[in-house]
Amino acid sequence: MLRHRKTCLPGLLVLACIAGCERAIIREADREVYSLIQRRQIDALGETHDARLGDETGLVTGGGDPYALVPHPTDAKLPPSFGPRPATAEPTDDAQVPNPMEGQPEAPAPEDGVGGAADADGAASQDGAGGGAPSDSPSAGVESTNGHLGAGSGMSGSGAPTAVQEAASTTSDATQTPPEPAAPPSADAPRPADAAPPSSDTPPPSGEEPAGQYLRFQPQSPLSLAETISFAMRHARQLQTAKEDLYLAALDLTLERHLWTPQLSSTLSAEFADYGQIRDFDRAMTTVAEVAVRQRLPMGGEVTARMLSTLMRDLGEHITSGETGQFIMDANIPLFRGGGTVAYESRYAAERELIYAVRTYERFRRQFVVQIASTYFDLQQAQASIINAEAAREALALSHQRAQSFQQHDRMAIFEVTRVESSFRAAESNVQDAVEGYESAKDQFKILLGMSVSQPFDVVPQGEDPLSEQIERLLPEVDEEEATAVALRYRLDLVTELDRIDDARRGVTIAKNGLLPDLNLTGSMAIATDPNQKNSMSYNSERTTWRGMVEMTIDDRKTERNAYRESLVNLRRGERNYEEAKENVRADVRRALRRIEQARANREIQNVSVAANVQRYQGAEELNKKGRATNQDLVDAQNELLDARNRLAAAFAQYRAAILEFRLATDTLRIDDDGRLQWDAAGAAESGNPAANGS
Repeated sequence: MLRHRKTCLPGLLVLACIAGCERAIIREADREVYSLIQRRQIDALGETHDARLGDETGLVTGGGDPYALVPHPTDAKLPPSFGPRPATAEPTDDAQVPNPMEGQPEAPAPEDGVGGAADADGAASQDGAGGGAPSDSPSAGVESTNGHLGAGSGMSGSGAPTAVQEAASTTSDATQTPPEPAAPPSADAPRPADAAPPSSDTPPPSGEEPAGQYLRFQPQSPLSLAETISFAMRHARQLQTAKEDLYLAALDLTLERHLWTPQLSSTLSAEFADYGQIRDFDRAMTTVAEVAVRQRLPMGGEVTARMLSTLMRDLGEHITSGETGQFIMDANIPLFRGGGTVAYESRYAAERELIYAVRTYERFRRQFVVQIASTYFDLQQAQASIINAEAAREALALSHQRAQSFQQHDRMAIFEVTRVESSFRAAESNVQDAVEGYESAKDQFKILLGMSVSQPFDVVPQGEDPLSEQIERLLPEVDEEEATAVALRYRLDLVTELDRIDDARRGVTIAKNGLLPDLNLTGSMAIATDPNQKNSMSYNSERTTWRGMVEMTIDDRKTERNAYRESLVNLRRGERNYEEAKENVRADVRRALRRIEQARANREIQNVSVAANVQRYQGAEELNKKGRATNQDLVDAQNELLDARNRLAAAFAQYRAAILEFRLATDTLRIDDDGRLQWDAAGAAESGNPAANGS
């Protein structure tokens, strides 16, 4: 065992050294790249932002063999749980379909003199399937035992306020939520023939739940907008990819810069020769060592210095048969084609590409935050739709119970009751559809955030997130002309398009240089050692050799001619691209301003509409109880109220998203490394002082 440990110890030491070298290489590269990115961010943006890639996490584990010819094979077998289900007996014609509303207590009977409740056009239509009732009406507080849960959504007995309750509550005192009506006793309880219809004030029998009790939507693990953006800035995959693109651009520049520094190289070779019988099986060993330094010249060409040492050993006689040394310096300088500033083109291109990458990364950060916020607002709107749909479902449940009570007292035809029930079932389906749409959108949002889809997450309801309300502070009081001027100055992508024109101009210069003939100046100087002395360092100045040559070549230039013409076309194309980009920026600003005005007007309109529809619904409900309004009137009022509430929630989301899009269109949105909005820096950007944007 001890011998085995001694055998493994060197191998472990070698592996440890290799791993340590790999980490050292990565750290050295990261240190150089991050320092370069930081300097270029200050030069291009006036501020710096975190662009570190972080540690390699190895998210994908349990990978297969990377050299397997058939990686991860699968078969055609299915899990046993995915097999066909056993056939079930179909119901016979005599089978009774259970009525979900059976056994529920009766609603209050109609008052004397009711005549319009049984009117044919008073029944609920299919258009009422999406109807909604105000949460502050008696029906909004009704709860039922057959509640429906959406996957991943929390439910509780307390309903969250809708997005527009605050606006609706200011219109009249009638919009305040009255106490929930107590449930009547069960309809199956015996009752004298001459007894009055059951009263809604009668308490339910012991052990029974009130009628219409639903489990309402309740957010699980809600994150505010600021917390959501902060999470995305740390975990989002798209942001990590953008960081990697910036890192790779800086990494390319480090190589380009390195190539313009002295390049050291060395070579050591050994040759064994056996000359066979012709030379009495003489054997010899020749060793050559070379050390060279090469330097590229900014105006074209390069200079190389080399030192060679040769050692010849006669293995048969065991003597050194020869040892020489040589120092050589070469220079190759183009005078026409390839000479001048065009020789430095690769360095110019790499330096400017990093500037473009810095702008692209910063532009992406701002776009990403706006995308996160806009999607967050859309989820708030979808959440409000669920709450509004639940209010409509509960109101229609009470309408259905009331219709059953009418029918039991021969005040309404049975087909009228079924039509009301159809609207109620459609409202239940609407809740399920709203929950499913919300959950699906939430899963996609989690993927965008870099969050596992199985992780609990919800958005904070509209009106309860402070950052969502503070976003309205980002709307400056500027006209279209000033906003366009700011956008043309600060849009990073537009500035890059302008710089691309200069790149195209350099391309024209390079192509024009390619039309020139080749005129190259070469020279060399070599110093050798005395061959009579077996010493590779005994250089003799008398054995110095100087050479110089001028070479001119004129050949076909058809390829260069086409390249020159193509460069001119690219220049014109770059100018057109810039002009088009300018017009797109103007269009973005105009569209953003129009969307702000549209959303602002819609929000005001829907505020008034919600208040009016709340009053309409309450009036229709009171008249329906007295028999002076049909069920169709009540359902229509519910539909209009639900639509108004959903439109108001959408107007809030669109207004806030439009403000952020305006900031993005003018590139005056400033965010820190955690995605927090920098209010003061944004104001400095409006004032036209780029230096004020520094962190």
